[in-house]
Formats: sequence, C-alpha cells, structure tokens
Amino acid sequence: MGNDIILNTIIAELERMRTGDFVVIGLSNNNRFALPTLDRRQYTSNIMVLQGDKENYNETQKKAILDYTKNVLDPNYEKLHDWWVGTFHNIKNYLQTIKGIDVFIWDATNFSRFETMKTWSNGKYDDRHWSPNGHKEFFDYLLSATNTGITSEFSDDYWYYE
Repeated sequence: MGNDIILNTIIAELERMRTGDFVVIGLSNNNRFALPTLDRRQYTSNIMVLQGDKENYNETQKKAILDYTKNVLDPNYEKLHDWWVGTFHNIKNYLQTIKGIDVFIWDATNFSRFETMKTWSNGKYDDRHWSPNGHKEFFDYLLSATNTGITSEFSDDYWYYE
C-alpha cells in the first residue's frame, strides 16, 4: 500500500472520526503507488506488480513500472518523503485543531525497529512485517511516545526498490 491509498483512506474515514479519538497514521515507502487491477474495482501497488502479479500487468507494463520506480521515484525519494510528511502533518493539524483528535504519525523507515515475522519464525517466513511480538512492541512504544508528548517519529534512513 502506498501513501496515496493511505491518504484516500483517511479522507474516506473523516466523517467517522470524533473528538477524543486517537488516530495513528503510518506512512508507507515513498516509492510505492497504487495501480488499478484488471477489473478496475480495486487497487494493487507497483511493488506487488513487480513481485509477480501476472494477472493484471504484462511484461512490457512491468518494465515501465520498474523503470518509473527506479528512475523517477528512487532518485527523488527524500523529496517525496518531505512532501508526504508535510501532507500528513497538514492532515494531523486539521484533525487536532478542527476536530479535537489526537494523532500520531510514523513512517516506514522505523518499521525494522520491531520484531519481524522472519525473526519470530527463525527464518521460516521471509517477511519483514511485524510479528505478534513486533505489534506488541510497537503498541508499547506508541503508548510511551504519546505519554511523553512525542506525536511523530521519522528516520533519515530511506528505502529504495532493489
């Protein structure tokens, strides 16, 4: 999932958000973006397509997606990062000021701070998503951060598509 889908999800959920709510916004890698599936009823990401989506995109299209990712997005990753952070901070300011909602923003560069499925499974699953322990670690971190007044967490470590 890319930041474009995260932004769209926040907009779609705005009317359900209430004063006193606590919203956590996790930014994705800046080189991910949404692409329509063949039936145009849902979306996939450029990363999913490049990892083997044979149903929705042919080899010529995959090459174009890879070229765009490597030659346009990756060289501008820091600029995209700053743009998305600014965009989501504007949303955070709106939610806090207008709707009285607490917001915590974090980005994908901090993803590796918490235990992954690969570590949890002793390598059985080659998956960088959080394990059950990683989710608990993030929750504990989130509680600690918000109790000490930290409302966002970003790193200068950037991820690029390889």
